[in-house]
Amino acid sequence: MKLSRLHEEFIEQSRRPMVFGKLPVQTREAEAPVIAVDKWREVGTKKTLTKTFKFRLIDDRNFFVRKLFKHEDEVQHPVLLIIDGDKVTLGLITHGIDQVTDQDKEFAAFADALFKEIVYSVRHEQM
Repeated sequence: MKLSRLHEEFIEQSRRPMVFGKLPVQTREAEAPVIAVDKWREVGTKKTLTKTFKFRLIDDRNFFVRKLFKHEDEVQHPVLLIIDGDKVTLGLITHGIDQVTDQDKEFAAFADALFKEIVYSVRHEQM
């Protein structure tokens, strides 16, 4: 069969009426836009592990900061925290040796998981 005939058949089939069922997108999914998230970076002369988290709601930001302070107290590992409006910048480094250690990476993983839990949950008050 010639290529031109195959092309014609394809065009004929594509003109058939399309039938759609229920759309897969739920209404509440449209209300919660995806939030762009920075990646962890090593910044400065001491190579501090740094990331900025952005929040839509100030209540979410405040909840995030309170949980970070609680975790900081539990693991006894100080962090640099900068709050600027709807953004929270977290800086991690082990001060005794001025290097990023496994403890810093574990804290970073905790912060990432906490952020996802807050931002993508229906209501963070239930946590």
